[in-house]
Amino acid sequence: MLAALILAGGLTAALLVAVAGPLYAVAALVGAAGALLVLRDMRWGFVVLLAVVALIPFGALPVKIVFTPTFLDVALAALYFVWLMRIATRRQDRLPGSGMNVFAALFLAMAGFAFLNGCVLGCPR
Repeated sequence: MLAALILAGGLTAALLVAVAGPLYAVAALVGAAGALLVLRDMRWGFVVLLAVVALIPFGALPVKIVFTPTFLDVALAALYFVWLMRIATRRQDRLPGSGMNVFAALFLAMAGFAFLNGCVLGCPR
């Protein structure tokens, strides 16, 4: 079973290198490993969020859904998804309090206002 899993992972990585190139393949595999860590534990979500804020706050994904999401939007969405799933599965009753809650709420309000102002009010009709 383990050999089949390793073989499938190796074939997937080789196909990704052949189709997208080695740089994109490494970036995709590192991103997939990071995404699995974020989905497994909320602390890794906070680490990724802080890394995105510090390193690439204005970096955007190369795809356009309805809007072009930034890495910060994706990191915040993943963090909220994990938190809501922990509450839904009753692994966590409430969000633990800290001194940073007020600043985090202000940041989220500012990010939401900027998103609505840029996408809803600033979109061409």
